[in-house]
Amino acid sequence: MAVRNGVVTLSGAVSNLRAKQEAERDARQIVGVWDVHNLLKVRTNRFIPDLHIGQTIREALARDPYVGLCDFSVYVRNGKAQLYGQVSSHFEQMQAGNVAASVNGMAELDNWVSVPGSPDFEAYQTSARPRPNPDFALAARIRNRYFWSASLHNQNIEVLVEKGRAILTGTVATWLDRDTAGYDAYDAGARFVDNDLLIDFDHGL
Repeated sequence: MAVRNGVVTLSGAVSNLRAKQEAERDARQIVGVWDVHNLLKVRTNRFIPDLHIGQTIREALARDPYVGLCDFSVYVRNGKAQLYGQVSSHFEQMQAGNVAASVNGMAELDNWVSVPGSPDFEAYQTSARPRPNPDFALAARIRNRYFWSASLHNQNIEVLVEKGRAILTGTVATWLDRDTAGYDAYDAGARFVDNDLLIDFDHGL
C-alpha cells in the first residue's frame, strides 16, 4: 500500500474478489483518505477451472442461511462470473454478491440478481441471459477433469475446442498420460480429439 496526498494505492495479490473489495472499503474509511486506487490482483496458488469456480459459487449460495433457498444461475468465463436470480430484498441481493465474491479464483463479478419492484427488475425480466458457448463449456469440462486427475493435474496441457473437436497440445510425462488425456477428453463430451501432446522425458527429474 502506498499513500500520497490523501490517495491510497493498493497493490499485491489476494485470493478472492471479496478480499479485494474489503481492502478498498477499509482504506476508504481511514481519516484523511479521499480516493483509493485498487490495483490488487486476484490470484491463487494453482489454476482453478471456470467450471469449478461456478460449481463452488452455487454450493456456497446453497449453504448460505440468507439466500440458500433462492434460485440462482451462475456463468463463469475466464475467471469472470455473472450471477442471475431473484430475491426478495436488497439485503439478499447484496448478500448473494458477497457470497459469490468470497470464492477463490474469481477475478470479476457482475451481480445481476434482481429485486421485484426495484427499477432494474423490469430490465432483468426483458434482458436476454447469456447462453454459454458449447465449445467453451466443453473445454472447461476437459480442463476440470485434468485438474482433478491424479496423473494429469500438474502437467502442461493446453485445451482448445472448435465445433466439438478438442485439440490437445503441450507436454506430458508418459505415453500413458498422453492416452489418458485423450480418453478424458472423449469422456467429457468431445466428438473428436486431436491429441498433439508431446512426451517430456525430463518431467519430474
